[in-house]
This record gives sequence, C-alpha cells and structure tokens, in this order.
Amino acid sequence: MMNAESESSTSPRRRFLARLALPAAAGLAGFVPWRAFAAVPERALALESRELGEKVQTVYFTDGRYMRPALTEIRRLFRDKHDETQTDIDPDLLDALWVIQRKLAPRCPLEVVCGYRSPETNAMLRRTTRGVASNSFHMYGQAVDLRINGCPVSILHRFALNLEAGGVGYYPRSNFVHIDTGPVRHWNQGRGWA
Repeated sequence: MMNAESESSTSPRRRFLARLALPAAAGLAGFVPWRAFAAVPERALALESRELGEKVQTVYFTDGRYMRPALTEIRRLFRDKHDETQTDIDPDLLDALWVIQRKLAPRCPLEVVCGYRSPETNAMLRRTTRGVASNSFHMYGQAVDLRINGCPVSILHRFALNLEAGGVGYYPRSNFVHIDTGPVRHWNQGRGWA
C-alpha cells in the first residue's frame, strides 16, 4: 500500500484511470485520459453507512497528497461492524471510489455495505456464509462492497468492470458490487466472494 502522505505516480493501480471507459448504459461514452483527473487539485468523497447511521463528506486528496485527517474519518466509517476494529484503507481504492462518485453519483453519497473485515470476522463469515474468501481483500483495507441510491447495481457493475482497478464481484440479489484493488478479475453472486 502506498504512503498516505504522498501519491505514487507509478502505482500499477493508476492504469484504471488511464483507461477509464464509461458505460453506455449510464449515458456516457468514450475514454477519459488520466491527465484529466490528475489535473484536479482536490479529490473528495461523500460516503455513508446506513447500517452504522454515519456519513463522511471529506476532501481526502489535495495539494498533491492524501490528507491524514480525512483518511482517519474514512477509516472509521469502513470499520468492521462486528468488532469495531479498523485498518488503513488503500488510497487506490479511494481513488476508484472517487471516479465512481464523480461519474455515477455526483450528488449523493456512496453507500459502504462492507468495508474492513477483521480476520476474526472473516473467519466467522466463512463458517456461516458460502463463498467468503479465506484471504479476503477486505481484511487488508483493499475492498469495499458498495451500492449507490438511485443507481441500478447493473450500471455500477459495468462501470466498475471498465475501471479495471482490480476485482469486481456482482451481487444483484444482495444489491451491491464488490470492488477491490487486487488483481483484475470478476465474478457473479454465487460463485465466491473476495
């Protein structure tokens, strides 16, 4: 994971911004070069957890660096809902969420269904829920299960696939999309979780 105080321009996760293809289903078409996003001096996120009853609206990147106070707020919102533990959230994941919010939900928060999972919570979920990965990216602050109020999960799924930021899991019955900053891959509900 990159240092929270500085942005690495050589991060392999940045390729998704360079290849950003916008889904036709969202009424957007074509590629947007990374330079268009790099020129933006600030990146902000509006996030919520309905289950926790909490919201965060913060500028997490400005003046060429990630802002520690904002990352701390986001870390708290992403906390494990079972045991309240927290971990740092991958800035590359936040950048992917920033692109998603900018294009699909500029006026409403992204809903974090599940962010960080402690190893204990992940083990419990593996015992009680089919398809939970033993080495889930959720345990490393590199994954989020996400939905957007008013945006069909199918559109969010297609958009996330086009980002090529990492793994994308499609859970239409549960009404969320899993996004992580691991290797680029995809799967559908019922075929395993990451």
